[in-house]
Amino acid sequence: MKKIITLLLLFIGLQNSAQSMSDGVYSTNFGTINLTFEVGNEYPNGGIVYGDYKDNGTITGSTANNGKEITGNFHNGAAEGKFIFFSPSGKQHFFDSGITSFNGNWGYGTDNKYSTNPDFIWKATNKTAGKEVIKNVTNVWSGKWNTTDGNLILQQVGNKVTGTYKGIGTVNATYTPQTRKLKGTFYNNNTKKTGHFEFNFEGNSFKGKWGWNTSMTDGVWNGDKHIKNNKELPKVTVPSTNTASGSTKFTVAAINIQASNDNIYGFWGFKLFKVSAAGRQQVQNFGNKSSDVYNQTENGSKIITSKNHNFSHSPEFFREFIIPNADLNNPAIKFELEVYVHAKNKRTGTNIDYGMRKEIYRLDTVGINKNITIPFSADGNIFTSGIGSFTFKIAKS
Repeated sequence: MKKIITLLLLFIGLQNSAQSMSDGVYSTNFGTINLTFEVGNEYPNGGIVYGDYKDNGTITGSTANNGKEITGNFHNGAAEGKFIFFSPSGKQHFFDSGITSFNGNWGYGTDNKYSTNPDFIWKATNKTAGKEVIKNVTNVWSGKWNTTDGNLILQQVGNKVTGTYKGIGTVNATYTPQTRKLKGTFYNNNTKKTGHFEFNFEGNSFKGKWGWNTSMTDGVWNGDKHIKNNKELPKVTVPSTNTASGSTKFTVAAINIQASNDNIYGFWGFKLFKVSAAGRQQVQNFGNKSSDVYNQTENGSKIITSKNHNFSHSPEFFREFIIPNADLNNPAIKFELEVYVHAKNKRTGTNIDYGMRKEIYRLDTVGINKNITIPFSADGNIFTSGIGSFTFKIAKS
């Protein structure tokens, strides 16, 4: 029983830290490898392992057999293969402390598990450094990314990148190191639609765009690496909120939501678009926050328990947009604020779904410092029908 409790506490600790004591740089009979472990319920098989392989390769996999094995794929810069590593004798799994060496197998079509042929044995002979010195330059996309549209969990093999986003979709892309661009598609299992994206790599962050077609004009998609183990690149200057230098700040705030019943949940938020002859492009809010100011499921910890709720005036519930005055004063450029709300009521039996409402407001014609209300309703029987509204305000400074 004591042993089980110890292992349980170890697992909980790893969930919180998202890394393992086996993280580090290892010397092997085929060159140096970096290994970073990321573990948690959101990861495939409960955890992924990844890093650079020598100077121009990747090694990416996941834990298996209760952490006793690591299996996956490597790319040596010219060809892709498979590998398996075994936790060393005397260690229960790769999360034990003090691991400095281990054995494994490899191959091009198979990992040759348990092979005794010296040609297919892959040995890590010693651990030369800990996680603090890992600075990946090739396997730069593997791992968890916190983005403006939910979490991405990616795995890179060579220049091919696959993964999941928000737990509801999949990602397939190709990375071009020369241009530092990751381009590919995502599939949303909820909407059953395929979209396109392009990310510009910036070391431990990226800035990008996405869309439902190849023009990718539906919005921005930015992110930061959860574990910052890539080699740093020069930082991109962040816009200042000081509006005295030729720009204007618009603050859009959630004011109130009402529904027929208490226990309101769902999602709502604000997006801003710049419209010109070049097309319609999303303007990222200050701080690269999610467009959603509220997003909860029916079992979320922040479900609204009343049927008439006023939001506090805090950064959680407003978004700021910095716009150059040159653009605001250009008659060929317009700015459109998109306000969306999809509210629901949790109730015994069937929940009330008010459906998705989306309204567009031009910044040059919309009322400033005035409450604006979007009504919504649900048609159904006596138990599943209802009405409600979402109120917001735009301030200018």
